[in-house]
Amino acid sequence: MVKHTHNRAALACLGLLACGGTTGSPPDDPDGGANEPDATVEVNTCTNLEPSYGNLGAFTGDAILAPINPDIPAGATFLTLPMAINEDVPPDVFFLELYGDSPPFEGGFVPVTLTLNGDQSDLILCGACAYLAPDHEDGANIDFHMAYTGELELTAVDPTPDTGVVQGVLRNLKLHQVVLNEGGVQQTVADGCKTEIAELSFDFGVVAAPPETP
Repeated sequence: MVKHTHNRAALACLGLLACGGTTGSPPDDPDGGANEPDATVEVNTCTNLEPSYGNLGAFTGDAILAPINPDIPAGATFLTLPMAINEDVPPDVFFLELYGDSPPFEGGFVPVTLTLNGDQSDLILCGACAYLAPDHEDGANIDFHMAYTGELELTAVDPTPDTGVVQGVLRNLKLHQVVLNEGGVQQTVADGCKTEIAELSFDFGVVAAPPETP
């Protein structure tokens, strides 16, 4: 199922994601919508990401449970796990988002092992979305760097607020800079930033997002 992106704006108001959509410029080819970069092009002129973050170790925190459509609070939900991966000011923040309206979670949140390619590497189509936001500040545009390969091993997931948990490991992630074109289709940024994460694990509790105020 194709998701609307208004849920990201809703989380921005909680101080978890930045308002305003994406940054960067789309590639010159207006029809280029492939999620995976050209394997023959290895140029990386990035200056605001590390070439590799290596093994980042274990993270704890709160997984935020919120409705995908704020207008339907009893409808499908998603979980957001934010992880600051360095001590920069502002930090680079890694996000794992799990959507209850998209495979493999359209039947409910369940433990699963996934390769993060194909639809799982698309900002709009992914059910398990892994991306990095460098120099992340509340209220600023998100500079999306999606994982286009790697493995998610989700060992436990219970979305019950206050008692639930989300636990697992991400391994061998490769990420690249993406934007959405005017049609809402993801495109890889030509000569955009690329980086790698060898491994990180997470053990999060679950909290409900506060209701939106009119």
